[in-house]
Amino acid sequence: MKKIFILLFIFILLFFTFIFIQNIFLRNKIEYFIDKITGFDFEIGSLNFNIFHTYVRINELRFYNPRAFGNETFAYVPELVIDYDLMSFLRGREIHFEKISLCLEELNIVKNEEKDVNLYHLAALNNKTKGRVNVIDADGYSKFTNLSIDNVVITIEDVSYINYSKDGVKKHFAISIEEQRYRDVKTLYWIPQIIVFKVLYNTPLSKEVDIDVNLLKESLRDKYKSIKHS
Repeated sequence: MKKIFILLFIFILLFFTFIFIQNIFLRNKIEYFIDKITGFDFEIGSLNFNIFHTYVRINELRFYNPRAFGNETFAYVPELVIDYDLMSFLRGREIHFEKISLCLEELNIVKNEEKDVNLYHLAALNNKTKGRVNVIDADGYSKFTNLSIDNVVITIEDVSYINYSKDGVKKHFAISIEEQRYRDVKTLYWIPQIIVFKVLYNTPLSKEVDIDVNLLKESLRDKYKSIKHS
């Protein structure tokens, strides 16, 4: 009887050790991805995962502007839910996400006194060439991330814009895009790209920032067609 309790104790200890290690592994992996696809400093309020249903829920995800834009909030994501394939993570080969759901409650676009825009510094958008931001080739993204995403669901609520090189007045735009769905996405970089496109397409801001919306749309065209509703 004593041996049974000892074995049970060892099993429980190993189980919780496994959960602890997996939590650290998943957090590091997710933080790595977030850093690479945005290039912005960020802070996670809380990260919870369910080992049996293989999903991660991130709450209070906040991105901060580079110092040249005041170090204030660039974007606020109250909830990010990731359904993942655990075995793909453990094998370390192609990572498979079943679903990524993202709610963007706040996005603050800033043009500073030097007429530099914080959007230009997103890792998902390439460096400026002749004053224009170019989209990095999607194949390059796929090789870097080596993953697949079955479904992406995006909600965008509020966008603001402030131009310190002109009047410095903050303007607000209610986007109200609710749970737009995309299928068979091959790179995480596609997510910030589609968000930037939807924001510029649904506001007058495309005239304020030097980003080629048509070029961005062309890059997103395959998955842009898979929208179920607008």
